[in-house]
Amino acid sequence: MFNAFLTHPSRILIAAAAIVAVATLPVSAQDDKKIKDKSVGPVEMLEDDRGDSTLLGSYLSGRVARSAKDNDAAARFYSEALERDAGNKFILEEAFQLSLATGDSAQAKTLALRLIKVEPAHKLGRMFLGAEAFNRGDYKASENYFRNKTREPLADMAASIARAWVQIAKNRPNDAFKIMDGLSKQEWAQYFERYHTALMADVVGRPKTSRPAFAAAYKRSMRNPRLAEAYARHAIASQDRGLAEKILAPLVARALPNPNAKALLDEIALGGAPGLMVTNAKQGIAEIFYGIGEALTTDSAGGDLALSYLQLALMVNPDFSVARYTLAELYDAFKSYEMSASAFEKVPENSPLWFSAQMRKAFQLHTLERSPEAQELLKSLLVRDPQNLQILQALGTILRGEKKYEDAVRYYTIAIDAVTAPDRRAAQLYYNRAVAYERWKQWPKAEVDFKKSLELDGEQAQVLNYLGYSWVDMNMNIKEAMSLIKKAVALKPADGFIVDSLGWAYYRQRQYKQAVKHLDRAVELQPEDPVINDHLGDAFWRVGRRREAKFQWSLALTLNPEPEDLGTIRRKLQYAKSNNILGVTAILNQDWVSTMTRAERVFAKALAKQF
Repeated sequence: MFNAFLTHPSRILIAAAAIVAVATLPVSAQDDKKIKDKSVGPVEMLEDDRGDSTLLGSYLSGRVARSAKDNDAAARFYSEALERDAGNKFILEEAFQLSLATGDSAQAKTLALRLIKVEPAHKLGRMFLGAEAFNRGDYKASENYFRNKTREPLADMAASIARAWVQIAKNRPNDAFKIMDGLSKQEWAQYFERYHTALMADVVGRPKTSRPAFAAAYKRSMRNPRLAEAYARHAIASQDRGLAEKILAPLVARALPNPNAKALLDEIALGGAPGLMVTNAKQGIAEIFYGIGEALTTDSAGGDLALSYLQLALMVNPDFSVARYTLAELYDAFKSYEMSASAFEKVPENSPLWFSAQMRKAFQLHTLERSPEAQELLKSLLVRDPQNLQILQALGTILRGEKKYEDAVRYYTIAIDAVTAPDRRAAQLYYNRAVAYERWKQWPKAEVDFKKSLELDGEQAQVLNYLGYSWVDMNMNIKEAMSLIKKAVALKPADGFIVDSLGWAYYRQRQYKQAVKHLDRAVELQPEDPVINDHLGDAFWRVGRRREAKFQWSLALTLNPEPEDLGTIRRKLQYAKSNNILGVTAILNQDWVSTMTRAERVFAKALAKQF
């Protein structure tokens, strides 16, 4: 298992970090006694009575893997550690949480049962066992697990609402509403209380209770898409179509309309009766877990817990497409691209989120260097909708990344031709095609498209930068080119790549002092880019700051420059160290390094966020 684990580059780093951690632990006789009598904290408790450091290595490898968001690897390491110390509370808790976060319900149940024997009040363990018992129809056990009180208000509220839903399942609505009335009256908890009271009231047929609860929750959180959908469905069920349309309209009027809201509004327009969003206790319990999980995704410190709550929602309601999509997005945020692609794949085809999930999966496959699979997926989507701009643009972008510029131009052209009245939306398409033309060495066509893109939307920093620098690079339209680049910097002053373009444009015009000023700023903004550091080294050399130039070139070498740049930087540094001024100057006077690749990289990052 360990050898297989090391086949992934990121996991080599994890293992190395763990080995370093083990190597630096204290090994005094006093420390050894503390380890053996287990009188100290979690890390010190990990070496067993035989002095076997393998346990410690597995534990530390798990910790490092988890900090790197490689939850699958972390779960395996913790399992190895548990085999050597089955009663260790700290390892048990980590292993349980990871099993839950990765969707291994069977393993999570085994570990949760062991965990609550060691720590009876463990909130997440009891939450999981309560959900699992509910799934089995054992409402008594489920209610007992959910009844546990902790000192954490969020967990207590979730458990209380889940217990209220158990009462709904037992056909005891009065008991359910009594629990809801006893929830925290703090402002942050009022949304959940009102929302779930409304859902429960609709399930048991009490519209006079649900309407004011929905209205109060909506007044507090009008921008919450999930609440808006539930409220709109309630309105339709109550024969209030006007209210439903009013609630959904803001979600559909956005630049990127909410897919669920749009699908629901379309169904209403056709005279359909979509039904309530939550129709039973199972969906209700899943809804509370989803709501908390989704809220935690916005908290940088709550990511792991968000995964657990989203998995709980899917364990109770496997058909919960919104939870599935949110889980996939969270995996993406953690750079767990395999798990993200798998979660997007499981979004059902009848969900309004299906198309977006397929698009996101295609880009995940491309990120995983499985471009042929990504292309096949996008082409299959294109068969369904031959003029869909998102699909055409995505195909063009992926093909351009594969350096298949002619094919990329073909898809961009189909997309452009599909826009009957070009507007700001089409500006991006012209820019995409311009980049493909430029990479294909078709500059006259690229220039026409760059200008057309700016004609449709003159506030695009990446287009201003790309066209402006291209002109500077070809020593043409210098005055206009500098104006475009300066405007790009004004629009995005914190973009290191664009600031670098301005600095390098000054360098190309032999205005070296101005070049140093802007390139120094670019390095501050983008300190880990090898080309920008190399550029600053060149500018330093030109103004006589040779020691600083050598430092920048040395730094650039440590930042994994492209192979075509590596040799040039090494030669400059070699000549500089031997004080061969003519040799360095000769290299600098040779060919000018273009910043096109970096301009395209800026664009690629911006485009990826659209899908």
